[in-house]
Formats: sequence, C-alpha cells, structure tokens
Amino acid sequence: AIGMEIKQRHPELQVLYVSMNKFQAQYTTAVLNKEPNDFINFYQMVDVLIIDDIQELSGNKSSTQNAFFNIFNHLHLTGKQLILTSDKRPSELSDINDRLLTRFKWGLAAELTQPDYETKVKIIRAKAQRLGANIPEDVVAYLADNISANVREIEGALSSLIANASFLGRKITISLAKDILKVYVKLTQREIT
Repeated sequence: AIGMEIKQRHPELQVLYVSMNKFQAQYTTAVLNKEPNDFINFYQMVDVLIIDDIQELSGNKSSTQNAFFNIFNHLHLTGKQLILTSDKRPSELSDINDRLLTRFKWGLAAELTQPDYETKVKIIRAKAQRLGANIPEDVVAYLADNISANVREIEGALSSLIANASFLGRKITISLAKDILKVYVKLTQREIT
C-alpha cells in the first residue's frame, strides 16, 4: 500500500518492494553467478526500497548482511527512502550485525495493532460500500464483535460473505454470516457442566 501510494504521488520514482527471503535468494544467485556487485548496484539505484520481513535476515551469512548494509548505507546517504517491516521491534531482533541494528533504530518505528471495535465497523462499512454491498447493521456489528484478527482477515471475511450471498442468491443476514464465516470467526462457547 505504501509503495502504491508513493507511485501514485511520484510516478517518476523507482519503487521496489521485496521480501527478505526473495532478497536473500537473489543475493545467493548473484554470488553463485559471480555478480554480487551487479546485485548491489541494482538495489542502490532504487528511490524507495521496501523490505518485508526484515527479521528473516537474522542468522544469515555475514555476506548477505554485509550486502544489505552497503545497500542501506548508500540509499540512506543519497537521501533515498527505506521502509522495513518486521514482526519484531529492532531491539528484539537477534543474530543481526550490530551496525545494521543501529541503522534500523535510526528511523521511525511504528507498531501496528489490531483495530478497535469502532475502527472495525468503519472498515467493514467502507469495504462493503466499495464492493457495492448493502450490509445490515446487525451483520456489521456481528463481524466487528467476532473477528479479532487483522484488517486483511476482516476484509477477507466480508468479501467471502458478499461473494457467497451472491452465489447462493441469498440476502446477507446474521445466520448466513455465521454459516459462511466459521473460518474467520472464533466464537466463544461456554462449556455446559
């Protein structure tokens, strides 16, 4: 989403999104082909580099970390943008070179948390409107109450509900939502003793 927004606002910029696993695989291939400098030069020409799952760099060979360090430094020194995602804070990353960890801490670290009830309701309504679906308020409330996962799962559950209602030729109701969304919704059931 960040990359798409940057491309929309600044179409002249070179924006690259890559997972750390893919970065590592590309680097390994470059080393095997005796082209590590070409690999590094390619990444240094990017205006905005988005690396997903930077925690995957943990425990990797020092050569991979060193290559990423050189790319990071070059982009930073030339005023380019780096965006790194991780399922851990920089201080919680282990087996990563200290000089890289220091650089990870230079920027803004933002933690994304699960949306609260009101935010989930707004997400559900906005997504339903984009999809051209009329979702009754009791179904919106049911979804917001029962889906505790992230935004992707909320959107996936809503898309699934709308698609199934369309395929089955049924109205969107609480009972249909309960039937269709068993995969997404974790209902708490009291044990009867």
